[in-house]
Amino acid sequence: MLVLALFQEKERQEKEKRDGIEMRRNKAEERKQKKEQERVQKEQRKTERLEKIRQREEEAAERKRARVEAVAEAAAAPYLCANCGERGRVDDKERGVEWYGCDGCECWYHGGCLTQYELMMAVTSLCDGEEWACKWCNPWDYEE
Repeated sequence: MLVLALFQEKERQEKEKRDGIEMRRNKAEERKQKKEQERVQKEQRKTERLEKIRQREEEAAERKRARVEAVAEAAAAPYLCANCGERGRVDDKERGVEWYGCDGCECWYHGGCLTQYELMMAVTSLCDGEEWACKWCNPWDYEE
């Protein structure tokens, strides 16, 4: 009987030991899972934060593009060729379109819409720092 009691006691202790080991394993696994979950959540927050920053930067760039375009269009709006009626464009400078403004009537002309003589008069006045008047303001300057 004593042997049986000792055997049962030893089994009970081994069971407690196994249960303790299993419990520590489970707790370690829970900590590991919790840590992994926290890492994933942290990574998600970081990704969301970076996405918001990228989105704000894109929106700011789009607003800036729209502002620049609006300013450029507003700057090009007063350019209306008195000969052909075509409006100035934002990209006229890149396209090599030159504009000449009459100091008399404040009308604008494409370089290509002026005659050679009118163009020569406009360029000469610009080079000399003088005012230029179109053929409608000073027709006597353009008599041949």
